[in-house]
Amino acid sequence: MKIILIRHLKTDMEWREYYTAAEYDDAMQIYRQMHMPLVVGQQVVGGEYAFYCSTAPCTYDTIMRLFNVRDVTKTPLLDEVLLRSFTDDVKPRTLAEWQRKAKRQWRSGDARQPETKVQTEARAEELLKMLERANKDCVLVSHAFYLRTVIKRLKAHGYVVERPGFFSIGFGERMRATKRSEHCGGCRYNCVLTNPACEVGRDKAIMRRIKMISENAGRARF
Repeated sequence: MKIILIRHLKTDMEWREYYTAAEYDDAMQIYRQMHMPLVVGQQVVGGEYAFYCSTAPCTYDTIMRLFNVRDVTKTPLLDEVLLRSFTDDVKPRTLAEWQRKAKRQWRSGDARQPETKVQTEARAEELLKMLERANKDCVLVSHAFYLRTVIKRLKAHGYVVERPGFFSIGFGERMRATKRSEHCGGCRYNCVLTNPACEVGRDKAIMRRIKMISENAGRARF
């Protein structure tokens, strides 16, 4: 089974630099309901894929803009992690501070946040169980913060997740997850350069490096 993970495309949301607690919560609600102009996509993926997206309009709109499909399953198992203001203080704070401290509460299991890290991980586990029961190649369109948890759970279950890089997941970024035993191996040793987040390629490169060091050390003794 091949799983294609995609972060939704960029919306037209205009974020401000500073928010009060109430303004931040309102902005998050608006963001979750953002639509994008409907442009029917023409891309076609090989084989028969099942398409899944979150209940947020922007993820369904992303599928419509990228692929020429109509059969899409919307599921809360792909919804973004719900974050709310970390305090009721009326003092204006930067958007970055609201998000950073809300995520800190999420990690620590603070009851102020609608969902904790443990609950998010359980939701990702349920998503994976659903996909494995279906056992069909699929495309998942979700959100950056939640996708990080999904990727971690996939790796914990023996999947190889291929990404263009190590850092933040960009709008529209595509990733591929396959069981290690089913990994194509096409990246070979160049995987570290062309696809740095592919564990199989990185493992091969590391083992090759160890072998080279060992061989060089052996020759140095004679």
